[in-house]
Amino acid sequence: CADIHAAGVYNKNPKDSHPELVEGLLGCESEKTLEEKREEFLESKIRLQLDYIISKLSGRRGLLGTAAILRHQLGKEDVASELDSGKTLLLKVLEYSKNLVRALPDATMVSSLNGQIEDLLSRI
Repeated sequence: CADIHAAGVYNKNPKDSHPELVEGLLGCESEKTLEEKREEFLESKIRLQLDYIISKLSGRRGLLGTAAILRHQLGKEDVASELDSGKTLLLKVLEYSKNLVRALPDATMVSSLNGQIEDLLSRI
């Protein structure tokens, strides 16, 4: 909306906001609630990238590093064979990553990472 057409809409309870009503009456998109903005960020690629940077700067291991430690502790050999390469190896890594992601405690991180993995799998 242009500034001259903007209107402030107050809702006592943001959960009861009706963006479709505002959009229909004013002909422009309504502003997202703080909760909607928060959820959008938590499920975004930017949040994944920030979490990765924070983890690296904090000295924490990533998913692959943690998986290597767990495999070593369990006495498991590396599951990738020497013959795996290129597309086959990438598919195995992504499928294995999906299993690792499920164990994360943060549900929104799990959802976001799964979305990114599925996107990559669909493009292979």
